Amino acid sequence: MRLQALLGIVVFLTIAWVVSENRKSVRMSAIVSGVALQFAVAAILLYVPLFKRVFLFLNNLVLAVDSATRSGTSFVFGYLGGGPSPFAVQDPGANFVFAFQALPLVLVIGALSSLLFYWRILPYIVEGFSFVLRNATILKGVIPDPLGHILVASFIHVAAAITVARIMVPETEAATAGSFLPQRSATSSMDGIVRGTMDGLHLLLNIVAMLIVMIALVHLTNALIGFVPVAGRPLTLQRILGLIMSPIVWLFGIPWPQVQTAGTLMGTKTILNELLAFIDMARLPAGALDDRSRLIMTYALTSFANFGSLGILIGGLGSLVVERRDEVVSLGLKAILAGTLATCMTGSVIGLLL
Repeated sequence: MRLQALLGIVVFLTIAWVVSENRKSVRMSAIVSGVALQFAVAAILLYVPLFKRVFLFLNNLVLAVDSATRSGTSFVFGYLGGGPSPFAVQDPGANFVFAFQALPLVLVIGALSSLLFYWRILPYIVEGFSFVLRNATILKGVIPDPLGHILVASFIHVAAAITVARIMVPETEAATAGSFLPQRSATSSMDGIVRGTMDGLHLLLNIVAMLIVMIALVHLTNALIGFVPVAGRPLTLQRILGLIMSPIVWLFGIPWPQVQTAGTLMGTKTILNELLAFIDMARLPAGALDDRSRLIMTYALTSFANFGSLGILIGGLGSLVVERRDEVVSLGLKAILAGTLATCMTGSVIGLLL
């Protein structure tokens, strides 16, 4: 199975090279160092016990912000926002309302980001990450819970995303940091909070709208093609993409008897979003995926490379930078392909290390 994963890395890098805008400008040193960096990051984050405490700390930060958001949503929306229910609830999971309990976190993050930017804390953090990411590809104890794995996957994806991006769109000139978004400086801390909240509101509304539309369109398409039975079950977009994704997830190191199940999860993630794919994985019957395959898929599904996120990206950035909306749209499909390849690279790296 490790040989499968090794083959997968070669295949995914080759695909990125084939669709590159300028294959002659792709540097082998960038590919080699990028892949080496991804393996180094994955190995450190997976097996060095010190980083277990680091990610537990990050986990606690996320939970603290989520708890603070929940206090606001429960006050505004009552039990719909996470407050005490006025009636007996037989299924606690049914009491979770995504729009009122999960998405308002976008507002709080937006306000905090704007406030930290006004206090000149965030610019230093951004510049630090920017420096690391700009130079990442030229440098010569396992986390105990699902959120921890998702946090680790996010870090591992960074190295893969840089590598794939530099293959698909090779650098021909120095990039200008901060050239995309306009500078909109707040005049006070309260002004920063207000600006960040309003920007977050635009993004939240776009997320809600795109999720509703994308899920509705997929459901409508499934209803139109569902009259075609395949293997005794109605045909769906998820099943179609699952068949296409089956050989791809095999390249993660997934055993062949499990590739249809894993491929369907990847199809759901790509057509809809990763949240629904994680929900589907949690509902799988026992034995559909073994423990190793579940762990590989946890890393592979942690990605915003899907059409729902593309709509959110276009709507969010388009509302913030209206004059460059067409540029964002033109990069959309390429961003999905690059993000999917980066996700696949991570799946293969994890499959090789486990």
